[in-house]
Amino acid sequence: MQPFQHVAETVGFHTWGEVNRDKRNGNVLEYNITLMSIAMREGKADPKDKKHVHVDDSVLKGQASLIKRLTKLVYATTTELHKAYAELSDMNDKLQQIADCDGLTGLFNRRKTEQVIEKRFEDMRESGGQAGLIMLDIDYFKKINDTYGHAVGDETLKSVAKLMKEAVKDLENACTGRWGGEEF
Repeated sequence: MQPFQHVAETVGFHTWGEVNRDKRNGNVLEYNITLMSIAMREGKADPKDKKHVHVDDSVLKGQASLIKRLTKLVYATTTELHKAYAELSDMNDKLQQIADCDGLTGLFNRRKTEQVIEKRFEDMRESGGQAGLIMLDIDYFKKINDTYGHAVGDETLKSVAKLMKEAVKDLENACTGRWGGEEF
């Protein structure tokens, strides 16, 4: 029981066994006690908090041996769950990127652009601050596609998007979006 006293205080624990009280003096007598501690953490562990407590488990038999195996199973399962959660989180981030951005230019798509505009103007009204909105349309863009082909038209859109991103990169709360076609 000694090694568990170091960890049980901070992580919680589960015990199984027989506990009897001495009728003469009221002291608790412990017989066949097993303690299993399990900790779950949200976020990363602070390296300062990590402690290694050595437990001599060579004497474990029966129920205690089963608890040891179950503890290893819980550890392996939680390790896999953490890995799966990280992968799921990465995939969700990628899906959000796909949902919010224009595939050609990488700028926010129209839906996301409308959301950002609404939020910025709402913030402006609440704070009494200022906001600005610039809309850009490439005149005669159809002629570029018709004359030079869609590949050149796509490169033109990408170049405009790159210029726009560069122009606002140092501005607080600035963003760029593709409204549709050749409109930004």
